[in-house]
Formats: sequence, C-alpha cells, structure tokens
Amino acid sequence: MAKIAPDAMIDSALDYVAGGDYLCVCSTQPTTYEQANTTYMLAKVAMAGGDFVKADDTSGRELTMGAKSAVPITNSGDAQHIAIIKSGEEIID
Repeated sequence: MAKIAPDAMIDSALDYVAGGDYLCVCSTQPTTYEQANTTYMLAKVAMAGGDFVKADDTSGRELTMGAKSAVPITNSGDAQHIAIIKSGEEIID
C-alpha cells in the first residue's frame, strides 16, 4: 500500500529542527536537554535561523545546515553524536 506525507507536514518537522538554538557535539547519545547541554557535551555552538536551508530535492524534502568554523571545544572525549537543542525544551526520544 502506498504512503504519502504532504510537504507541509514534513516542513513542520524540518522547521522544528531549524528552530534549535545550539548544536552540541556529545560523547554519547543524549536523551535529555541537560545531557546534551552539559553532561555529554564536548563542544557547543550557537545556531541562527540563517544556518538552516530547507529545499525540495529530487529525493524529497531536506534541511541543510551550514558549516560552522571555530567551534569551541570545552570538554575532552570522542564525538559520537550531535544534538540540536532549543533552550529550555526537553529532547524528544
């Protein structure tokens, strides 16, 4: 059976991700805001609305994030995951 997801529905999810305030590089997969922002955070950089670009590619809807330079590394460890977080909101597992 065929499935369909309207562009507006997918765009809502992409807009939610693009609304993040920070990108955190983490040593393991965080499941809470506190873990992403503090416990497992190795590096953190502020994100802005212009850092994300939504597009309709031949393979479907996509969200591209611009490259960041000079990201401050504040803790040592092996980078395993990234988390895009919005201040004060919990991560949805």
